[in-house]
This record gives sequence, structure tokens and C-alpha cells, in this order.
Amino acid sequence: PSYVSIESWLDTISHHKNVHPPGESWERVSARLPNTTLTLHYHRNIDDLTNSKLSAVYQTIGSLVGGLAVAFGALCLLGSRLMLNPYKALQASRESLKESNEALQYSAFHDALTGLANRRGLEAHLDKLEMERRQNGGGLAVMHLDLDRFKQINDTLGHAAGDHVLTEVAKLLRENVGPEDFVARIGGDEFVIVAPSVSNVEALKTRAQGIIEATRRPVPYEEHQCRFGASIGVACGEGRRLDAKKLLVNADIALYRAKRQGRNAAVLFSQEDEAEVRLRKTLTDELRSALDHGEFFAVYQPQVDAKTLEIVGVEALARWRHPTRGVLAPAAFLQVAEDLGVVSEIDERILDCAMRDSAVFKEAGFKRPKVSVNVSLRRLRDDQLLQKVKKLNFERGALVFELLESIFLDDTDAVLQHNIDTLREMGVEIEIDDFGTGHASMMSLVRLGPDKLKIDRQFIQPLIDSPVSQRLVASMLEIAEALEIGVVAEGVETLEHVELLRDMGCEVLQGYALAKPMPTDQLVHWLRDGGATRLLSTEALSACDHLFPVS
Repeated sequence: PSYVSIESWLDTISHHKNVHPPGESWERVSARLPNTTLTLHYHRNIDDLTNSKLSAVYQTIGSLVGGLAVAFGALCLLGSRLMLNPYKALQASRESLKESNEALQYSAFHDALTGLANRRGLEAHLDKLEMERRQNGGGLAVMHLDLDRFKQINDTLGHAAGDHVLTEVAKLLRENVGPEDFVARIGGDEFVIVAPSVSNVEALKTRAQGIIEATRRPVPYEEHQCRFGASIGVACGEGRRLDAKKLLVNADIALYRAKRQGRNAAVLFSQEDEAEVRLRKTLTDELRSALDHGEFFAVYQPQVDAKTLEIVGVEALARWRHPTRGVLAPAAFLQVAEDLGVVSEIDERILDCAMRDSAVFKEAGFKRPKVSVNVSLRRLRDDQLLQKVKKLNFERGALVFELLESIFLDDTDAVLQHNIDTLREMGVEIEIDDFGTGHASMMSLVRLGPDKLKIDRQFIQPLIDSPVSQRLVASMLEIAEALEIGVVAEGVETLEHVELLRDMGCEVLQGYALAKPMPTDQLVHWLRDGGATRLLSTEALSACDHLFPVS
């Protein structure tokens, strides 16, 4: 068709579209129109487009509604999970808080390694039992146990081995106590057993001894057998005035006595122990005061040449001028001083006294006053010791440090060895005190290289009548000669000792047969009066005691 006819056709379509009745299909309309095929396709395309548009809108709306429904469901589920319900949230918080409190309570009152009660758990249990006993009466027993030689296991096999031993001991204790007994680990290698009833004292000691026997059995660890033991202190009480905490203290006191008696023992607390504790407490307070007020001073016991009996040195010995008990020797306070940790302070005071008095001895005729002082292990490890010794005014060889063989010889570490070597370089001589009573090996003597050995009085005193002691002392002298070390014999109490030791080859002698420990002024008088050389005349021996009274 021409352009005009197409335009006319379009006008006709437009006219009929505007006037065709609602509901009449385009197929019927197009049947009355010219060129109906083209018209029908045109309007079908329009309908398809319209239907597609509506379908897309409906699908979009459906998807949006579905998405909102899913989101709402998820939100409801999340709310349920989050316990948006106030009652359920409160219940959950209470349960969680209860579980947390129970866990904290358990850890606060129990030992993490063994699962036993700890010290706080023990104290709470004792408080409960004390309250029950005060209301209803009855008895109570406390056993304080400490493992022997446990430190050696830690030092040689490591802390893992030590932990293994502790867990095995905890298991052993559970197996060896009654169903009503309470077991706690209160720290380190210390355990406490609380028995809620006391049948009799002997039964308690029997139970304690049974536990000691059980701990003697070795505990295997990897390829090793861990061997140890136990000491136990036992305390018991009964009645409505029972003090459970005091029983624990008393058991600890009895344990201390068990260890002093040689370990692997069970000791029952007694009233004598309580009196000793009071004395120790008083002595502890007085020791602190004595250090503050300068109540410690030195007395001196001469050391003489075995052949000529001429003085070659003095040993400075600590004394305490007690305000009410008079002058006290170390035997009266040394153990308490060690527990208090003040032995090194006392050593320092005695060293200061010795350095001041050296000038006095020199003026009195002691040509080369050599002074020996005891030095504790703690003081030898003191970082300030070397600096303090450098400030002292003494000639080389005039100051001797006496070291206890029984304390540390085989435990010498690098720091200790360095300090000893430095002291020797500074002119301080090193002497081993109480030789023969400790456990030092020959290698430790070679490594340390002391200038002298002092043979303990326990070997010297029975020397006259004991062939065994004579052979032992002769062997010590041979060892010293082989190592090129000098020897001092202490505990020389008679002229027979002097003669015998001289014949055996001992170089230096010290003891009451020659002179007793003396304060500075008495020593000066002794030096000016000829010293021990007067003893070359046997008749002078009888005059010795009143000339040199014990201070």
C-alpha cells in the first residue's frame, strides 16, 4: 500500500481502538479492519508486553513479601535464641552466674595439681569443725606432713618429676586415711590430714608411722625411681574450748622437732614444745633488738704452732652480751639466728670487731696478727661482700675466712666459686672448718683449693684412747699433705693431745689446753705474759685455768 493508505489505516486503528467495547478481543476488532494480520500482531505484542510487565510487578511484590516473611521468621528465631524474653534471659543469667561461682569457689579452695583442698580450704574446714566441737564437744587431730629429700628430686629430675611425686603422694594419702578424714596440700611438699575424731594418742602415732612407711616406697617416673620419705608432726585436742587453728600450729611445731631428730619420724606435740616455742619467740625478738643495739662482740681463741707453741693466729668467735642472761655463746642463739636469716649480719659485726682489734693485738706483741672469722653461705653469696672486704685495712694473709664443710662444699656454684677466688686474690685465706663432719668429696677439695683444713674436735677429743680416731686423723693429715693444704686441730684439751698431734705431724693446734676464748683485753694480757709457750713447762699447766677464765 501507498503511504497515504498506511496513514489512513493507522487512523482507522486508532479510531477503533478508542471505540472498541470493553471485553471485546482484538481478534474480533481486527476482523472488521483491513490488513488484519498486521493489526493483530501489533496488538498481541502490546498485550504480551503489558502482561509481562504486570507479571514482573506481581513477581517482585511476591518476592518482596516472601523476603519480608523470611526476615521476620529469622528475626523471631534470633530473638528466641537471644532470649529476648525477659524471664528466660534472667534464668539463663542466673544459671551462668551459678556455674561461674561454683568454678571460682572450687579453684579458690582446691589445689590445682593434686585436687586436694588448699590452705584456704583447710582453714574453712577447721573453722567448721571447731564450731561443731564447741557446740557438741568431741576431739580433733591434725597431722602435718612434710616430704624428705623432695628438693633433690626437683633439682636432679626436674619439676615435672616433682609434680608427679606430689600427685602420687596425694593419691597415697587418700588411700591411707579414713572416710571422714580431710586431706589438704597447703603448699610445696607439705600436706595436712585432719581426723575428726581421736581414739587415743598411740593410735594416731601408729597411723602416722604407717603413712611414713608408705612414702618410703619409691615412685617410678619415666626410667627413674624417685625415693623420698616423710616427717609428720601430730597434735590433738578435745572439748568445747578446742582451738583448731592452734592445733595446726602445734602440729607444725611437732613437725619441726621430727625433722631435727633425723627425719622419717612422727612426733607428738607436747607442753615442752610449747615452752620451747615461747622461748624461741622471745629470743627472736631479742635478737632483732641485739642487732639494733650492737650487743654482739668477738672473743678470741689463740691458735699456736704445734712445735714451738708460739701464737700464729686467733679465731674470732661470736658472743652476745644479753641484757638479762649475761654473755651467750652461739649454741644459745645460732639456730634461731639461722631461722631468722640474720647469721650473715652477725658475721659482719664479728668481722668488724676483728679488724678493729687486730691493731690492738699488734701493739701487744703479736707480730703478724692473723684473724680467722666464720663466714656463712648466705654471706659468701652476698653481692656486697667483695666491696666491703676491699674497704678493710688488712695485710695479705692476715684475714682468714672459715667455711663450714657440712654446709656447702659439694654445692659450690659459679657465683660462689668466683667470690672465693676473688677473695683469695685480695689476700684472704680460705679455711675449711669442721673437716670430717660433712660430705665433701675429694674433688670438691681440689676444686676449692683451701689454704687449711680444720679437723673437727669430735676426732681430736677421743684421740688419746681411740686407735680408730688416731687412724682417722692420720688419714686426714695424709690427705692434706697430698693436696699441699695446712692443718689445724681444734679441741686440744690436754698436753697429751699436744704431744700426740705434734708427733703425727699436725702444724697448728687450738683448744682449752692452750687457751680458752678471751675478750680483747684478756688476750692482750695473755700475749704479754708469754702465751702458750709457758706450757712447755708442765708445772705451769695447773695455773692455766685461773689465768684464762671463760667469758
